[in-house]
Formats: sequence, C-alpha cells, structure tokens
Amino acid sequence: MLSLPQDQDKQFEILREIAETYYGTILVTDRDARVLYVNQRAYDKYGIPPEQVLGLTVGDLIKRGLFNNSAALRTLVTQKPEIQYIENCIASPAVALSFPLFDQEGQLYRIISFSQDVGLPLNLVEKIDSERRIAVSAVDYLNNASQQDELVAESASMKQLVAFLEQISPYDITVILYGESGVGKEICARFIHRRSARAKHLFFPLNCATMPKELIESELFGYTGGAFTGARKEGKAGLFEIANQGTLFLDEIGELPMSVQSKLLRVIETGEYRRLGGNTIQYSNTRLIAATNRDLEKMVANGEFREDLYYRVNTLPLTIPPLRDRTDDIIPLAAAFLKVANQKFGKHKHLTPGTLESLKKYYWPGNARELRNVIEQLYVSSSKDALSFRDSYLLPYIMRRVALTSLTPGLASPAEAAAAAGAGRAPVEEKPIRQAMRDFERQYLGQILRQCNYNVSQAAEKLGIHRSVLYRKMEGYGLREPTPEIYS
Repeated sequence: MLSLPQDQDKQFEILREIAETYYGTILVTDRDARVLYVNQRAYDKYGIPPEQVLGLTVGDLIKRGLFNNSAALRTLVTQKPEIQYIENCIASPAVALSFPLFDQEGQLYRIISFSQDVGLPLNLVEKIDSERRIAVSAVDYLNNASQQDELVAESASMKQLVAFLEQISPYDITVILYGESGVGKEICARFIHRRSARAKHLFFPLNCATMPKELIESELFGYTGGAFTGARKEGKAGLFEIANQGTLFLDEIGELPMSVQSKLLRVIETGEYRRLGGNTIQYSNTRLIAATNRDLEKMVANGEFREDLYYRVNTLPLTIPPLRDRTDDIIPLAAAFLKVANQKFGKHKHLTPGTLESLKKYYWPGNARELRNVIEQLYVSSSKDALSFRDSYLLPYIMRRVALTSLTPGLASPAEAAAAAGAGRAPVEEKPIRQAMRDFERQYLGQILRQCNYNVSQAAEKLGIHRSVLYRKMEGYGLREPTPEIYS
C-alpha cells in the first residue's frame, strides 16, 4: 500500500506526479459530471487547452465532438464502475473505465475515469512479437550454423593472413574479403567477429547472390505491415535490426541491386535506415564485413556498382588465396571436415594414405567447399572406417571430380587409370598455369552441362555452386545449349 507523507501539499504533489505520468488519460468530474481535472496526456490526445475543458460537463465535451459517449455518464446513472468503448472521436479509439467515489453519507460526489488507446496493447504485442522474432531468428541461425568454422592455416600464405586478421579484428571498421567461391570468406569473417568487441553479440551472414533481388531490401532493412503484397501484417525486422551491436556479413556484395546500394551506403555511414514502407528512422550499430568473388573496381567502371559505396566498403580489402595456391592446407582441411563428420555421426573413420595423396594432387576449382563436399560424399558412401575412393559407391562420380586430373593409379580400372594419367594422348601443350586451369574449367563445365542436358539448376547442384555463378561462368566461356539444325 502506498505510504504518503503527512503534509497535504506533499501528498498532492505525489498524486499529481502519478496522474501526469500515467500513460493514458485521467478525467475527474463532480456529481454533476462537470470536469474538475484532466491530466496532461488528455490535453495531448485531444489537442485542447485546459481552459476549454475545466468547468464543462461531459455532455458538453460530447457535443463538441471530443468523443461520442462516456463511461462517466454511465457511472453517474448506475453509480457503479463502468467500462465503455469510445469511438468516432477526434483521436484514436479508446477503452474507458470509470469509478464512483462516495462521501460519508453514501452520496456520489466524484467520478474518476481512466481511458487507454485501443492500439496500445496491440502495439505492445507487436513490439514483443518483433523481439521474439529477432530472438528466434538468432537462435535458429545459431542452431543451423556450420560446425566447421575454424580457420585452418598450415600454408605460409594463410598463416600470414591469419596473423593480419588477428591484428585488425579489434578495430571496428568495414572489411571486404576478396576470393574465389568456396575459399572460406565467411569463416574469415567469423574469425574477425569472434576476436572483436562484438563477439558476445550476433554474427549474421547473408549471401546476396541467393536472395531474389526484389526481396533483398526487405531482408536487410525489414518492412512495415502492408508494405507490399504478401507482407506480414505485423511487419518484419531486417538483418540490420537483428544484428544490431553485432556483425552483418554480406557475401557476394557485388550482386546487390543499385537501388539497395544507396540505402546500404547510408546505413554504413550514419547507422540510419527506414523499414520498407515505413517513415520512422531507425538506428543500427552493426559492423559490416563484405565479401565478393567479383572485380568491384571493374564493376564501378561499368556502372554496375556505386563508386561511393565501393570506396566505403573497400576500407580494408583482404584477398584469400585459392586452395590450389596453398596445398599445405588441403590435408589439414580434409582432417577438419572429417572430424566434424565423426563427431556428428559418432564414428571414427579415417582417410587412407592413397586417398590423402589423391586429395593433394587435385587442384580444387571449388576450393575448400568442394573439398568438404568430397569428404562428406566419401564418408556417407563408404561402409568401411578406412575411407578410400575405391570402396566408395560414388566412385564414378568422384572420379570425374577428383581423378580427372591426377588420381593415383590403381584406384580405378586400368583403362581409367591410364586415361587419367594421360596414356595415349598427345604431348601436353605448354601454356601458363592460369590459362590451363581456365581451359580445364571450361571443358569440365561443358561436360557436366551436357550430362545434365543443359539443366542449369541440376548442373549447378552437381558442381556445388549457385546458379547465378554458373550462369556467369557459362557467359564468360561462351557455353550455350546447342541450337538444333533445321533442314529444309
């Protein structure tokens, strides 16, 4: 129970402070329904000064159109507490509760009415639901995040990169990671996040190449209810809201539409953004780490990427070398992927020496992602603990991916081994290594596309890359489905 001071002035001051800080409106009338007191919230709600309310009756206020009915008038008649839904008023609809006060003779002498906007509970529920969705999104991501997110660095180039990542991680600046698809850009971004002051907050990745262009803006910045057809009526939080205080990793940033790039530039520079369809400016204190396998400088020259955004995200550019240029990392990476599989399935499988040798000789166009896929396929397709390509049910498929270049003789039939070793072929044409790799990639992509009858989705799945990446490679290599000849 509230204990008030003996001083009546002090009592009045405390009660006035309580009334003025109440979130709804308070209306006090006498036994004739004449207004004695209205709190400041009521003035704000109806936009009228005190002198135009005090001394008037509730009936006068109804005639002036402030509201269409009153719980206080009902209490005046029933002399009981009443609840009334008030609509058609100049402000938002409200629910009013009125309570009668009686003197020592039992006569009604005062009525106190409290009202609250109908929308307040709905807004509170929406806010709570928004916070719940943010929490669910974070937990869902954490539960589904890759288990293998540690950097493997045995090669000199990767050791140098890791040392530099350690050095720059504490500095809260934008970083962009360059490198081929599958080299481990997200793992490097996680490495930076875990060693920054934001490590206790959320790390959230978004691959811009996998998102439909028309949905990227709402995914990044969220939207208000009814912002577009199909939008949730309660709206949705964007990633800059979800990852606030944490790190947002935008992979394949070169795929962002130009319309989104300007909005991204503003949030990087000022932290300010608006939800799609909203008018309220929101603020996000989020660190951005970007990544791409494209030449952003060339895209700027071609008008495909904003120059101002390029200079903003290119504050600290880092390049991750492809796996073929750091062969000392192949076996440690394979061991790390195998360890994850053993922990997941509760087994103790290992790679045979011949398999390890084969892995080292392959040049891995799909980088670490392709290596992980091969290890996982070998793991689930072999019935033995000693993992060997010759024992795998996927031998023909794996041979096309791994043995094509240099599988150790004896892992396949003599004819296949001889073919893999180049038996009976013309002398190898001497050319720069990069040109040789491009020629092989073009030939290999063409082979897979023909096997899939130029079904790009199916071919991309077999190759372990996204369709958009395959489309770009097809365009770059001039790979198109043959047009059937028409005979007259």
